[in-house]
Amino acid sequence: MTEKNKPAHKIRSGTGLTVTIWKNDGDNGPFYTVTPTRSYKQGEEWKETNSYHQQDLLELAEMLREARAWIRAQAIGRVAEQGPDAAPAGHTERETGRRRASGLQH
Repeated sequence: MTEKNKPAHKIRSGTGLTVTIWKNDGDNGPFYTVTPTRSYKQGEEWKETNSYHQQDLLELAEMLREARAWIRAQAIGRVAEQGPDAAPAGHTERETGRRRASGLQH
């Protein structure tokens, strides 16, 4: 695995669920994507799937919430480095302006 395709962060559960966060470079700076997977063993071989059992859903939702918080923390760090007028990753100028106008902060 090269540095370019190395995950930015992984969140793992004890039940075989993983949420992998990938950093991407875009025209307006970095942005993040998320890949949830479930690991299972078939015979002696470990495999991954993006199909989930009913009992996985609540835990997966919490892991996705954690991934969202991690990504937002990265965006806040970027804003701190670039100054208060920098738009967080994944937000348009209009969305950022709307938050400022309403007094909402990250």
